[in-house]
Amino acid sequence: MQIRRHAAFGFFYPRAGCRFCVVALFSLAVLAATLSVANTPAGQLIVTGLTPEQEAQVRGFISVPDTAVDFDNRPQMARQLERESIRSLEVLGYYHAKAQLKFVGREFSTIMQLRIDPGVPTVITDFEFELDGPEDAIHLLNRTRTQLPLKRGAVLNHQLYEESKNLLFNTARNHGYLEAHFVKSQVLVNRDARTAQMHISLQTGPRYRLGKIDFDTSLFDQKTMERWLPFGKGAYYDAAQLHTLSYQLQKSGYFSSVKVTPELSLASDGVVPVTVDVEPKPENLLSIGAGFASDTGPRLRGNWLRPHHNRFGHRLELNSSISEPRQELSAHYSIPYERHPTTNSFSARLGLQNSRTDDTYAQQRSVEIADHRQVGRGWRRDLVLRWESERFTTGDRTQQTTLLLPGISAFKTTTEGGLYPKSGTQLHARVLAGGTDFHSDINLQHFTASAKVLHQFKRRHDIIARTEIGAIVTNDFERVPVSHRFFAGGHSSIRGFAFQSISPLDSNGALAGGRFLTTASFEYNYSFLPDWSVAGFIDTGRAYNDSSAPFHTGIGTGIRWRSPIGPVRMDLASGIDSDTIRFHLAIGPQF
Repeated sequence: MQIRRHAAFGFFYPRAGCRFCVVALFSLAVLAATLSVANTPAGQLIVTGLTPEQEAQVRGFISVPDTAVDFDNRPQMARQLERESIRSLEVLGYYHAKAQLKFVGREFSTIMQLRIDPGVPTVITDFEFELDGPEDAIHLLNRTRTQLPLKRGAVLNHQLYEESKNLLFNTARNHGYLEAHFVKSQVLVNRDARTAQMHISLQTGPRYRLGKIDFDTSLFDQKTMERWLPFGKGAYYDAAQLHTLSYQLQKSGYFSSVKVTPELSLASDGVVPVTVDVEPKPENLLSIGAGFASDTGPRLRGNWLRPHHNRFGHRLELNSSISEPRQELSAHYSIPYERHPTTNSFSARLGLQNSRTDDTYAQQRSVEIADHRQVGRGWRRDLVLRWESERFTTGDRTQQTTLLLPGISAFKTTTEGGLYPKSGTQLHARVLAGGTDFHSDINLQHFTASAKVLHQFKRRHDIIARTEIGAIVTNDFERVPVSHRFFAGGHSSIRGFAFQSISPLDSNGALAGGRFLTTASFEYNYSFLPDWSVAGFIDTGRAYNDSSAPFHTGIGTGIRWRSPIGPVRMDLASGIDSDTIRFHLAIGPQF
């Protein structure tokens, strides 16, 4: 069969006998369209003449029949829907709307076309707002009043009026004015003049205080539980403070469920008692997990936790991790402070660690005590005193170094969006310093700092940038343990290069680690499906001893998947000066 191309549209059609096929197909298309109209669900409503907000109000108010409307009943149905439509718009301040409904279709298939002209809206010409109560209450509610959408000159909206009343009332109640009530609240509408007058008068009454806090638990005594109170004895009732109490108890790690209930029905003499019901976590929690990352290969993890080791709230935890390049075992004991026990604590830690790369091997024993505190604006500060002894091999040389290192670290993470954040910032800095005069084999000052930023714009686009720097100052670098030296390369460093494959070489050509570290990365993600996105990135950096050392740069692309077990990142990358393409895989959140 010969095929000819239509000059105007670029379609192909049969030249001769099969034109019948084209006609047949066209006929079937017309028939399908006809059947589509014929099979339109009964009661389909098309609304015109309104804004989306107005149309949503109408559709939420009127009663559309869900069965075919009998021909004889159509005039009555039209009048009913027209009346309901006009009445529904009064809520939005349109008291002079006009509506006309027409039926299209046969008896068994009803399409209704509703044309509405909302008319001129009613405008608020006068808004009287009166408060009666203590000075603090008047100041609080006057600030709330400035947030109300109802103002003189605005279009009348009864729904916003009710929401504004609720906002004022709930603000008063949530701040302890439990006897608050409206003395007067009314809207006077002049239909002919298309104007409205509003009158709101609120009397707050006295402000209540918090009474006895009854903790319903036998896990800790009353004094221990009171550590989590974010307010003092006799504080004013504040719903936000009670929410903070609930949050801090949940975050403490001791309880599987928390319920804080203000007993408003038992309030008397200006005092509200509060009941706190908590369900403690089991005495022993055991977890075992497995994972995989391209840098470390398969990994097994085990954890045993006693969240409330004794009646003082001490916590005991054992951790183990096994992978080909690293094996770790640690014991951690934590003691919360009386003030701010959720965020502030003292801890002691014992650790054993073996690590191996192609050119290095290290065995480390460590003891660490630390003071952990939450400081201003979301920062966490740790004061550390660390003893460690490490036996390590670089190339063909084996040494052992013992260090006593006091130090300080600061850490801050802010995210928005949970497991898949829309924005986030992570900042970290740490300094460790020791010397021969302070029970160390060598003088050592070790500094690291890192930053990571994520920003999403227009919902589908993510920008991720990160950087890390590090420096070692010492009088004997040859005796600096491998765990303190700097290496680069790998998924969380410079993609396109093997894990810890970038560092200065020793006299035998083996990777020995560097005194300094500088890395930076920029990544762009585009979400093409709800759970999938594609990435492009460039990483650069170096681990070095000499400032003349070259930077190593990798570029690549990847796929991001929001899997049921968490974020999965898969990358293909290569060094700019390399023909090798490396695959990198990581499972877990960005922050």
